[in-house]
Amino acid sequence: MSKKTTVWQRTSVQNLLRHGRSGRYFGRWTVAGKQIWRKLDTNVFTVAKLRLNDEAAKIERRRACGTAVSSGNGTVGDFMEVYEDRTRKDPDLKPSSILARLVALKKIRKTWPELARLKASAVTEDAVVGWATRFKANGTAFSPPGAKTVIRGNSATSVNRAIDTLRRIKHGSVGWSQETGSSMDWRRMGFRLGNFLSNEQGENLAELVQFNQLESR
Repeated sequence: MSKKTTVWQRTSVQNLLRHGRSGRYFGRWTVAGKQIWRKLDTNVFTVAKLRLNDEAAKIERRRACGTAVSSGNGTVGDFMEVYEDRTRKDPDLKPSSILARLVALKKIRKTWPELARLKASAVTEDAVVGWATRFKANGTAFSPPGAKTVIRGNSATSVNRAIDTLRRIKHGSVGWSQETGSSMDWRRMGFRLGNFLSNEQGENLAELVQFNQLESR
């Protein structure tokens, strides 16, 4: 009678394990006393090693971002990394909600590339209004497959969701709140952005960005 196959098999590479039954590879790390697993989606050892390095780099970057945020030395890019990680791991969110939030975050990164390098204190009301106005007018420069031109402009809904994502990032980041203090009047900003939204959308947006009166979702 053959011995029972070990479910997890160690390899010659640290943090790289092979599932004994499926033959597929996984990465496993221990960070702050907690295990982190990543599917590498391959049963080829050489491919698994490359993907393991990529995942390890992501984990280290997010660990460093978390340290920077908790110490009060983070950039907005650090806050965004922490927000993305928390969003992916939130068990109370439906997959569709997670996807919607990550898409909005991707649009922020694409339409405001300088934001990640800024300190939280540099994200002023004028800066947010300027970015939102450009985002509404120019969009993300997305070009559908086969199209000869990019799509310009963006819907008020997309802009609204992106600003809501900024709200979520700030609302869940103590370091940002401490650094910016009360320098931004987000309700007033919402009405300023109402210049390119309908009256109803402007009022809704003004309500949406009142950080101190809305619970983090």
